[in-house]
Amino acid sequence: MGRKGGSSHRKEISSFYGWVKTFQKHQLNLNLRTKKEGTIMATKKDRKMTFTIWCLGVILIIAAWLLVPATQAGAETMNFKLVSMVEKLEMVKVSDIEGVVIGVMDRKGLSMFENGDIATTTCRGTFDTKKGFQGYSALAFEDGSTIVVAWKGPTSRVPPGGKFGGYTATFEYIKGTGRFKGIKGSGTFTGKDPRWDKDFKAKGFTYYEFVGTYTLPSQ
Repeated sequence: MGRKGGSSHRKEISSFYGWVKTFQKHQLNLNLRTKKEGTIMATKKDRKMTFTIWCLGVILIIAAWLLVPATQAGAETMNFKLVSMVEKLEMVKVSDIEGVVIGVMDRKGLSMFENGDIATTTCRGTFDTKKGFQGYSALAFEDGSTIVVAWKGPTSRVPPGGKFGGYTATFEYIKGTGRFKGIKGSGTFTGKDPRWDKDFKAKGFTYYEFVGTYTLPSQ
């Protein structure tokens, strides 16, 4: 009776361990399948994210292209030299401020370009001996093309006492016609006026060098 009961008990234990192993195997398969499904979902999610980023990049490129008002040709250099003299000058002293004079001026001269072009040049502007000067220059070429330049300065001055008075300033191309229609660009220029000749100094003769770049709309 005792042996028979012990044998039955061992069978029950063996059956229980078998059930546990089957359960563990089933659980392992379930975990592997869950992990695989999670990996597949993560891969799909990554692909979706990559595709979304790619679409946004394409949209931004197209938007940037559409926002450009006109396709521009590559920037080119336009350097020229100008010699001009004062044709008209009006100025007044500012009351109660020592040494400050304000006024308007009208200058005329010739602009000479590196490619051989020559343009008649009219410059009109205002000045304040304390704050500086600003104005416009109109350049007219032989073929009827024109350029209007706005200028402002000085950005620096030549120290007093030398043979030349001078300064540096900035300019911007703001309008053009003919072969310069749609011109855009900017640059800097220097001005030098001789101080050793009283007659030339009185007439306001000044030598300028302009250095800048510009673009034109593509045809």
